[in-house]
Amino acid sequence: MRTRNIRTRSKRRVAITEDVPTKRLCRSPQETPWHCVVGDGTQTVGQAVSHVAQDLNLTTFSLALADSQAEVDLDAPAHLLDGDTILLHDAIDTFNPAVELEPRLRMAIVIAATEKTLVRRLRCVEAVYGQHLRRLSSVTEDEHEILFGGVAPIVTQAEAFISRLENAIDCWDAETSCLGPLFVAELWEQYEEYLGQYQEAVRILREKHSTDEEFVALCKLRRGAARHSLLHLLHLPVSARVKMTGQGRSREVE
Repeated sequence: MRTRNIRTRSKRRVAITEDVPTKRLCRSPQETPWHCVVGDGTQTVGQAVSHVAQDLNLTTFSLALADSQAEVDLDAPAHLLDGDTILLHDAIDTFNPAVELEPRLRMAIVIAATEKTLVRRLRCVEAVYGQHLRRLSSVTEDEHEILFGGVAPIVTQAEAFISRLENAIDCWDAETSCLGPLFVAELWEQYEEYLGQYQEAVRILREKHSTDEEFVALCKLRRGAARHSLLHLLHLPVSARVKMTGQGRSREVE
């Protein structure tokens, strides 16, 4: 993986860092290419950076904010990235679904990829929203804890789960390997604890959005061109728990 700076110039200056597999690069590591993004104020993020991706022969790409790693919405107005540094990633999935794999091994690979996406998205919650909302006098310590306190423990358990999955994948045996033991009790317990406070977090968010203009304005400002709202990010562990329930049940037949 090679990283280099790609700067863009327009009325709104955006710095882009390109992060793609080495085989996709044709320039020497010493080069610092310059790309000019010239917009009329109506371009989306995707339109503004599309020619950069074309120059790098990327047919698909994704973007993330460099400071928080939050995913960028390609359909968002480009001006929302004013002054930001973003990362340009090759979005091609390295896993080829056409490759014949033992079904349980395939499931393990898919689950690991899903968990990595979950971790990447949850890691940005504090940087994008949590640390800034903490400064509002209208947000009490208890409210902040209910909104954000359960995220880090989920990330910790998910990372441990990924590690177990990757270890299993590396030494997979079609005759003896199985997924069931990887779903440890601590994982389920952490999700149950999160679910226990999630409804209260939703209640707080709804109350703030209906009564606290400063809260709403700060959330909007902090989101900027990010793809996911605070509510969406807090709901991710709930969705993950539903998927894991189905995966956990399937282990009974392994």
